[in-house]
Amino acid sequence: MSGKLDRQARTATVGRFAAVMGVIFFCEAAVMTILHAFNVRGLWDIVLDPLLLSVLTGPFLLWMLAGSRAGKIAPPEHEDGTPGGRSSRWRASAAIGGLVVITAMVLVGLRSSHASYERQVTGAFQQRQLVTARSIAASAEEIVDEVTRDLEYLARDTDIIDITPDAQQEIESFRSTHSGVMAALAIVDAEGNTVRWSPPSAEPPDVSTSRAFAEMRDTRGAGSVKATQDRTDDVQVMRVFAPIRREGKFVGAVCGVIDLPKFWKKCLTGTEAGPRTSCWVVDDEGVIVHDTRGRFTGRTWAQVEQQWHAEDSRAKEEDEAAEEALRDRVRRGEEGVASCWSSPSEEVELVAFTPIHLVHRTYGLAIVTPGSEVSGPIQAHARVTYGLMLGMLLFLAMAGYVSLRGVRARAQLLAGHRHAAQRKRAAKQIASLARFPDENPNPVLRVAPDGVILYSNHASRSLLEVWGCREDRRLPDEWHKLVVDTLAAGRSREVEAQCDERSLLLTFAPIGDSDYVNVYALDVTERKRAEEQTHIAREKAERANEELARWAEDLDSARGATLNLAEDLEHARAETVATNRQLEAAIENANLMAAEAEVGSAAKSEFLAN
Repeated sequence: MSGKLDRQARTATVGRFAAVMGVIFFCEAAVMTILHAFNVRGLWDIVLDPLLLSVLTGPFLLWMLAGSRAGKIAPPEHEDGTPGGRSSRWRASAAIGGLVVITAMVLVGLRSSHASYERQVTGAFQQRQLVTARSIAASAEEIVDEVTRDLEYLARDTDIIDITPDAQQEIESFRSTHSGVMAALAIVDAEGNTVRWSPPSAEPPDVSTSRAFAEMRDTRGAGSVKATQDRTDDVQVMRVFAPIRREGKFVGAVCGVIDLPKFWKKCLTGTEAGPRTSCWVVDDEGVIVHDTRGRFTGRTWAQVEQQWHAEDSRAKEEDEAAEEALRDRVRRGEEGVASCWSSPSEEVELVAFTPIHLVHRTYGLAIVTPGSEVSGPIQAHARVTYGLMLGMLLFLAMAGYVSLRGVRARAQLLAGHRHAAQRKRAAKQIASLARFPDENPNPVLRVAPDGVILYSNHASRSLLEVWGCREDRRLPDEWHKLVVDTLAAGRSREVEAQCDERSLLLTFAPIGDSDYVNVYALDVTERKRAEEQTHIAREKAERANEELARWAEDLDSARGATLNLAEDLEHARAETVATNRQLEAAIENANLMAAEAEVGSAAKSEFLAN
């Protein structure tokens, strides 16, 4: 029985493992195919690859999943009850073989997908190159057209040929305006003699031998601007002449000398599409007048190709013919894209070319990019994809072998069935306990000694935002110091903190011998408000009591003053009574004295009368 269960477990494990890996392979292939499809692939490829993979892998995967899920991958028994082993090995071999076939098909499909994707990306890149080339050509033509228009405008001022300070200043101003491309500016008379020039410190340009000026002089200034290209002091320049007419008569010309290396450098700076991209400017004679990398300037394209072919004897005649056709198209000023084989780099080069029309001359602009700049990342991605899938296949084979050799025994199977209910209950309990801190409406944190937050529940987000930190980050220094002090003291500490408009009471609690501190926050906003209101009421009561005490003291003082006043009044009244008595006695004395005086007066009168 034990051996039978072992073989059943082994086979079922292998079947499930193979089925799961098959699903992973299938999903990966489908996703990668869809990703490639939504880039630049065609409609037929979008429909064909997923449909083909589904038809080929779907039934096999369904069979493996159904067999492993229903336990039908177990080996059949013989008539005597002994378990059979051939079916088990056959099914395992079929699973591995089927996955190998699926992987091979996926690799082939991805290879085709990568090739198609590479071709389309290359085509899109060449079109972008062509757009860039057109933009460069338009910019170059616009610069020359602007210089030409300004020269014609300057030539309309017939006084420019006269020797005046204002004329020299006007010439200097014109040259400084176009200093990025213009090397010199000169005013010449009808005989080709230079009247004035800029910069004055340089040698005056000799235009008497210029073909364009000679043609203008022969036609007496008829027509418009003329230009010629020649070399001055080993520098390739373009001389543009604008005729000066006074009263309909040709009296001279304005000559602008454009420094072609500076001009092309200004037009082509920053136009490289990659670190190995080059921009060539080719004249109508096939000479490379400018190379952004400075390797082939002054040489003909044919000479460059001959050097490459001499260095590489493997160059084929058809490659040489294609290169020659490409050179002719660029030299003739045609527009388009092409690919050619490069002998030095031994790879395909992508070329986009367009004409540049400058005055009366046409140049060819070619943007040359090695094909590896475009296809290299795609091929690297393909190699990584193939390596990953082959690695997964190897891992699958090794895992299948290990699973066949090291599956769990019968005791583990029986123990798993016996303890399934216990594990389920334990899982529920663990899940409930795990949700407990996160369901807490108050913030709960766990902080390491170095101040890193090990855990934070959902309610602590607002507190962490106020502190400017988050989980797996360090606490601010002041809170980190509290954690360190709490661990050192070995006992809990409480401190208040503000969180938005709430007041939190934080309890920093060290947990036994554990190397961390739990922080429990309690919202004490309402309690603090009640305490504040109580404190305010207490202060108001104290102030009222103090006011009442002052009033009582004032009343006592007033009552004492009243009593003193009453005593003073009583004393004054007694003094008044005594005074009144004295006055009455004085009045009586006065009356007596008056009576005595009257008696005396009467006696005197009587005496005199006698």
